[in-house]
Amino acid sequence: MKKACLTIVILININCAFGQITNVTTSGWNIFFAGTGNYVSFNSSGFDPKKVELKLSEGVVQKYYTIESLQHQIDTAKIHNHVKMEQAVNFQAGSINKRITMSIVYNFNGKDSLLWKGRYYVVQLPDPTVYIGDSATDTTMTREEMLNMYNLGVYMPEFKPITTWNIASYDCQYMPPDGNFKSYHIEKNIFTKELHQQIESCKSGDTFIFRNVKVEGLDSYSRFVNSVIVNIK
Repeated sequence: MKKACLTIVILININCAFGQITNVTTSGWNIFFAGTGNYVSFNSSGFDPKKVELKLSEGVVQKYYTIESLQHQIDTAKIHNHVKMEQAVNFQAGSINKRITMSIVYNFNGKDSLLWKGRYYVVQLPDPTVYIGDSATDTTMTREEMLNMYNLGVYMPEFKPITTWNIASYDCQYMPPDGNFKSYHIEKNIFTKELHQQIESCKSGDTFIFRNVKVEGLDSYSRFVNSVIVNIK
């Protein structure tokens, strides 16, 4: 009677054999925004950090660290090869409304071994807000205060990703109590000489309305945002 031979194949998970990836953190939810850097961080322990890589099915990964700064983190870590990796991922307008995969891989013997994978959606940035001064959208100023204004500003307060916006154009309607309205069209952002002359001659009770404000973002989208109303007291 022949003895049966039993062959046991042991598969070793690379996570268990070498280390682990923990605390994968993004800006929030399972979404990324096009046209800005999206923060990503994770802890790597037990691996050679120089061989750990973040990859995207679509988009670009930017590393915050240089080899020198990464080596400093490794050298000062309490646990061998334990380091917090901080990076940013970027997407263009063509990725909006697409589902992408973000992976963390380890280059082991010339081959990439998957350590972690997550799925995300790329969405358009929300509309920014236009202000006059530091934070005013509807406000009352004296003529002297208004004379200190030279442009509109555009921001996204309380929004984590860092975004850059340009004001492409807007209209300013001057509305005095006598009904002798005047309109000014401004390209870019800085008040024109003609508008500034109008501000110099304004009186109490006059109103300036900045409307049709066209804003361009790094996501390659142009949009019209809020109006700003200034009453002269």
